[in-house]
Amino acid sequence: MELLAEDFAEPQLPRERRALTKIQLVQTECVRLENLLNDFLRFARLVQLNLQPSDLNAELTRALDFFQPKADEAQVDVMRYLDPELRRCNLIARRFKRRC
Repeated sequence: MELLAEDFAEPQLPRERRALTKIQLVQTECVRLENLLNDFLRFARLVQLNLQPSDLNAELTRALDFFQPKADEAQVDVMRYLDPELRRCNLIARRFKRRC
């Protein structure tokens, strides 16, 4: 696409300008798709899972506490409906926290 764009670097005719616009659109979409693919590959990369029993209510409470100032600033009410009887679940706590 870069080589093709070079051929239309200085468009003279309306047809050449339209072609350059389309080339630039394809280039933009290629970059977007490349970024999307890279994100997917990072997500799908095989890693050793170190799952540990964790209290999901506690993890969610920490995340909600972290975001509470932003919610208050945006005048958003956060309703916390946590199940006190929720059993512990296996998760990677440090990765859970990193997403916040």
